[in-house]
Amino acid sequence: MDIHDYRMQFINALASYLDNGLMPFPVYKTNVAAVEEACRHLCDDREYMPSTFHHVMKTLCDHDFQTWRSSGGTWSSAARFAIYFLTNHETRENGTPITSGGRRLNKAYTST
Repeated sequence: MDIHDYRMQFINALASYLDNGLMPFPVYKTNVAAVEEACRHLCDDREYMPSTFHHVMKTLCDHDFQTWRSSGGTWSSAARFAIYFLTNHETRENGTPITSGGRRLNKAYTST
């Protein structure tokens, strides 16, 4: 896979997890495992994430989306925040993740 494939895997798997909770993605791994795999390849990707995909980061960052965007809005920063989120989030009873940016955005940047 090339970097563009990992970017699409990141967006699709993360959106799947945020919308539905833990699910098969596609069949051979979970959507969370797919996000984690993509993040490993995107952590050094300094290219700006196109606004076409900002809806996923808006869901993930919540009210701190503008902070994420103004601090660079790169694939790398998106991957780092997703890694932090997946490691530290809570889920609802139905298994979907609870998202709210706030304090986590700053912690994500300093912990990776």
